[in-house]
Amino acid sequence: MTEPALHFSVPFALLSVAGADPVLCSLASVSAILPDLDVFVGVHRSSTHSVMLHGLFVMLATLMRAIDPNVSYAVLAIGIGLISHGLLDVVTGYSPVCGRCPGKSSPSSSDCK
Repeated sequence: MTEPALHFSVPFALLSVAGADPVLCSLASVSAILPDLDVFVGVHRSSTHSVMLHGLFVMLATLMRAIDPNVSYAVLAIGIGLISHGLLDVVTGYSPVCGRCPGKSSPSSSDCK
């Protein structure tokens, strides 16, 4: 159960060091675990683990915040949590960047190592 703890603790630690509110740190950490919920539907490490999809979410959240300052930092915290999950998986070699393993029709954790 080390991996969920890692996914939770990394965004929490990074945002804490950056001086973010503890509630935002917790929100980012919980959202960093969300991509692993796909294991309950039997399709683990597919589009829910796409670094590109999570990066798009962060860019949209940042754009929304730039256009309307009333948009909560919570949206950005969720995006940071999501992208940290994908990046941690890519660094450890367990996840494809785009949500699919090259040459594989249906990704699984064994395909992406």
